[in-house]
Amino acid sequence: MNTRSLFVHVVRIWCISVAYGAALQCKSGANADISWGVYYVVPGTQTARAIYSAAAPAWEAAAIDMNAANGILSGLIAPYIAARATYNVIVYNNFPPFFAEAVRGSSPVKGVFAYTDSDGWWLTHTLDKWPDMQAAAFAAPPAGGAGLIVCVTVPFGSFPSWATAVSLQSPLIHFLQTTTPVAATSIPNIKELNDLTNRQATAFLPPFARSATFTSGAANGVPVTVFSKLPQAVLEIYSKFMASVLRQDLVVWSQTVPGDPSLPSSCSAPFKVENVRPATITVNTVAVTRAQDTARWAVSKVTADNAVFCVSTSDRTQKAKLLSGGATCLQSRQLQELFIAVAQTATIEECPAAGSTIFLRKNLIIIPKLV
Repeated sequence: MNTRSLFVHVVRIWCISVAYGAALQCKSGANADISWGVYYVVPGTQTARAIYSAAAPAWEAAAIDMNAANGILSGLIAPYIAARATYNVIVYNNFPPFFAEAVRGSSPVKGVFAYTDSDGWWLTHTLDKWPDMQAAAFAAPPAGGAGLIVCVTVPFGSFPSWATAVSLQSPLIHFLQTTTPVAATSIPNIKELNDLTNRQATAFLPPFARSATFTSGAANGVPVTVFSKLPQAVLEIYSKFMASVLRQDLVVWSQTVPGDPSLPSSCSAPFKVENVRPATITVNTVAVTRAQDTARWAVSKVTADNAVFCVSTSDRTQKAKLLSGGATCLQSRQLQELFIAVAQTATIEECPAAGSTIFLRKNLIIIPKLV
């Protein structure tokens, strides 16, 4: 088995002639193959409220046990543990296993990507720590705060654009494995994946913020857009990047960081970004406070066929502008409806209605408009 530890980090169309093998896909709680899944971890437990890809996605009636055999996580990781030599795996997190705290100043993005020689699965998440992928047996993330885990089935042909986008998030890769023996489809032989895991070989030129879109694999797939930025971009990812690319107003649930207060809602640009106030939200009957939650997410304000739900680890603060970061957006009208409903269980810091006020953002003064 070939393993190594590293850090990481550009989009192009890729063609390669290979003999495809077994495609890996995300799993439901019943171990069924799915295109994507959204799991909101219930605070203080190893359970999650789940939404699976379907013709009409909805919250599952009961919480999902993340420890269950052949479940949403073990259905992915247990087969890897049983046949490690056949897998390619990339794990990144700024809080690696056995570390006492997060690596300061590093990119906050977190995820696990795995495949054998065809389609793969990608878990992007907000949890502080992820179990050691070198462990002898599967273990779910420990009980702690709330958080989000999003699984996406990534088609083999989309690996280059996925890897290029994630590279621009500057992930801290702490575990890397390639198949034994190395095959034509292994990480070292796919340029973009190799570049992702070999930062010294990659040069980054402006623009320092990019996005890439692919359609998740399997039935009921949706367009998935990965947003990425390097520190050199010096931008607030939601208002200065995501909203303008998506051409949509967004509502954002993000953390308030001590000594680095959240930016106010962004109301002056053509596409607005409004904050969910840091209080308590209700996630499918579960109350989640901002203090409990590791999740940051954004959702289209207006329900439409192109509406999105996005998971992120970036905050809306001044200091976050100076860090690498990213977000993953799933385009789904039904998913947007579910999460805008969550946002509305709290108070949204709404922008003034057009024509009713003038927003002087420098001094945060709202002056009634004279009529």
